[in-house]
Amino acid sequence: MSAITFIVPVSDQDQYQKYFLSSPLFARESHFEILAQAGFRTSGQAYNDGIQKAQNDLIVCAHQDVVLPAMWATRFLARRSEVESIGVPVGVVGCWGRTPKGDYVGHIYHRDRELFPQRALPARVQTLDELLISFRKSSGLRFDPDLPSFFGYAVDLCLQAQVRGLHNFVVDAPCIHQTADRKSVQKDMYKSWMYLLRKWKDFLPVWTPSGRIDGRWSYWKDLIREYAFHAMGYSPRPWWLRYPQVNREAALFGDGASTKDRD
Repeated sequence: MSAITFIVPVSDQDQYQKYFLSSPLFARESHFEILAQAGFRTSGQAYNDGIQKAQNDLIVCAHQDVVLPAMWATRFLARRSEVESIGVPVGVVGCWGRTPKGDYVGHIYHRDRELFPQRALPARVQTLDELLISFRKSSGLRFDPDLPSFFGYAVDLCLQAQVRGLHNFVVDAPCIHQTADRKSVQKDMYKSWMYLLRKWKDFLPVWTPSGRIDGRWSYWKDLIREYAFHAMGYSPRPWWLRYPQVNREAALFGDGASTKDRD
C-alpha cells in the first residue's frame, strides 16, 4: 500500500482525539504518518509546514472532526489510482465538490446522513470541500499562506491546480464529517471569500461547496443575510437533514458502498 502522510490542523485537542485519531482506520493500520499542526495563524501556514515535514509524497489534509472508516485507505488509494490512469495530469482529489457548472458531486457522511447525489464517480470538479483533500507533494502545489483565515484554502488550491493545467477530482471514498452547525456569523469565512474574490477575479464565477463566488454583490448579499438571520434569532433548518440517515457502524466498518442504488 502507498504511504500516506495525514496533515491535520488542530485547534481543539478533544475533538482531534475523539474523532480523527479515534478513526477505525488507525486501529486497523498503524503505518501512516500523522502530523498534528497546532499554533498556526491560518490553515495555509499549518499545512505548508506539514508538507515540508512530510516523509511521503501522497498528502492527505483533513479536518480534526473527520472520522475515517476502517477500509478508507484501501478504498481511497484504489479510487485515486483510477483517476491517475485516465491519462490527464491530476491535481487535487477529494470526496465532495462542485463542477464548473455548479453541480454538487461526491460521497460523504455528514454526521449520520449520507450525501450522495446520483452521479457517477469519479468526477472532475472545479473546487473541493476542505474537510478532506489530497495531492502529491511532488506536484509543487502549496497553500496560500496569506489567505486570512481557516476557510477557503481548498478552493484556492484547486484553482492553483487549474492554472497549472491539472485536473481536480472527486472520488468515491467516503468519510464521516462530525462537524458542528454554525451558531454565529463566521466573519473569517467572509474575509477569505473577499480575498478569493480579488485573487481570482479573472476566473469568476467560482463554484464552491459553500456557494458561488461571482462578485462583490453576492458577497454583501450573503453577509447581510447571515447578520439579519442572527439578529432575528432565526436558524434555517439544517440543509443536510434532507438526506437519508445511515447506520454509523455500517459506514465505519462496511465496504463504504452507498445505501442507495446508483444510477
